[in-house]
Amino acid sequence: MKITNLTEAKVKLTEDTLDYGKIKKGSNTTFQLLIEENEPISFVKNKNCGCFKVKGSNEDGKIKLDFTYDSNLLGEFNKPINIFYNHEGVEKRVTIKVKGNVR
Repeated sequence: MKITNLTEAKVKLTEDTLDYGKIKKGSNTTFQLLIEENEPISFVKNKNCGCFKVKGSNEDGKIKLDFTYDSNLLGEFNKPINIFYNHEGVEKRVTIKVKGNVR
């Protein structure tokens, strides 16, 4: 599996963790990721804590994800986001950790 950060200027991706760093309260926190496998895949659903809104779409056998964190919630966060997708007829999961600090 390959995960590509489409918004590198806003959030840093290392291994399986996205790091927002310091976020100004109320700021735009939307970022995009692209998930690829060696065969076409399709987005199924996501499960998270509710402080993230995740919108998934299928794009040429890849999954494009738009994430938005509620930047009105002050303080540090370190949350897992579970993304479920179909690959060769089997439902799979990828967990991405997201962290940052809203000030």
